[in-house]
Amino acid sequence: MASHVFFQGMTQRDITAHFRNLKKCGLPNFTLDSFKELRQTLKKDRMSVTAAFRSHLISAEFEGQRIQHHVYIRDPIDIMKEVIRDDSTRQHMQFYPVKKFKRTDEQPSRDVRVYDELWTTKRWWKLQDSLPKHDGCVGAIILYSDGTSAVKFGQKTVHPIYMWLGNVPLREWSGNGKGGCQLIGFQPEIPATDQQKKNKKFRLYRRSVYHKVIGVVLKQIRRYEQVGFRVRVGTEFDKLIFPRLFLLQADLAELYIILLLLGVNSEFKCPICLVPQAHLHRLTKQFPKRSLEQAQRQLQQYQWTQDAKGTGVAVKELASLSSLCPEKSAFRRLKCSDVYESIAADSLHVFGGLYKDHVMQKLFDNLSTAKKEQVDSYLISLPSYGSLRHVPKRGLTNLESFICMEIQDAMKVNGLLVLST
Repeated sequence: MASHVFFQGMTQRDITAHFRNLKKCGLPNFTLDSFKELRQTLKKDRMSVTAAFRSHLISAEFEGQRIQHHVYIRDPIDIMKEVIRDDSTRQHMQFYPVKKFKRTDEQPSRDVRVYDELWTTKRWWKLQDSLPKHDGCVGAIILYSDGTSAVKFGQKTVHPIYMWLGNVPLREWSGNGKGGCQLIGFQPEIPATDQQKKNKKFRLYRRSVYHKVIGVVLKQIRRYEQVGFRVRVGTEFDKLIFPRLFLLQADLAELYIILLLLGVNSEFKCPICLVPQAHLHRLTKQFPKRSLEQAQRQLQQYQWTQDAKGTGVAVKELASLSSLCPEKSAFRRLKCSDVYESIAADSLHVFGGLYKDHVMQKLFDNLSTAKKEQVDSYLISLPSYGSLRHVPKRGLTNLESFICMEIQDAMKVNGLLVLST
């Protein structure tokens, strides 16, 4: 019934009326009365049975003590299997890369390549070509963690980790079905005083805890990334899925922990490429990109230097080359996924890495009152198109706070903001 309702494109009112007609006809075992009841049923169904939370005990050393943390993680492979088997998602899933082209009226003889889903990207093609078996498919995993959002369990505070399956169309990601956002686990919050934040041993301890928790999430991915796993898709033959870390999104401060970089004051503070701090303003010059191969090579050089000249000299040399930390990384243990290719820039947090430091606010702070009114008038007059909704009627420049969807809509018109100023 759910697939019939959603795939026919019925509105909420149509669904409620349809249910009432079915009950009048005496349809046996039919209990739904309205769209609201259907949504609640689907929401309950989304709570996984097989991909349940499991408790894990991790520990890390700080000031001579082993500190333990109980963390709750769901198996990402079980989640992938549930999403693929689900009736509401499998009809729209894509397992192989696709190239899309379009022609415009201005240049009818020129083919323009279109990137509208993850499976249309060059990266998906690259991953597909690297699979060990020709009949295999890429299972694109997207992970998102946000250190600025927190959940309280009694006296403890944790930070959620979310997962999506990139084989599902983008339009399904924000839905209530299993193709939408999946809560996969929690990072324990490690509170720190100002003095502890400056303590190198404390920073090492916090990074160690983070990577041990992520290591639990990635353990099953490492298990299947080279051999794959089979799952039945509807009435078709079993598909051989190779899990790959496709996207990894976090704010700037968290990216430094993920990639084990020294921080914003280091010589090479960009998480994407090896641009020296003195050359950050040179936007037209290309610098070498970070890669897993480059990081492994430099860490080997660190080991040689450490054995020959001592730890202190080795750490300084590694910092001068790429601002890397020599600690163990959970992501570097992945054999078939390059974490440096997977990270996605979080455009909302490009300045200080914190939630309050938004691109829009930096722009609005430099506008006069007259210019702000002009910008608001221009944005309010924009018609809605596709997934782009109307900007709030009160405009953007004087908003004291944003809700999540307002930020998302405003970021889509960032280029228009610049042009209008």
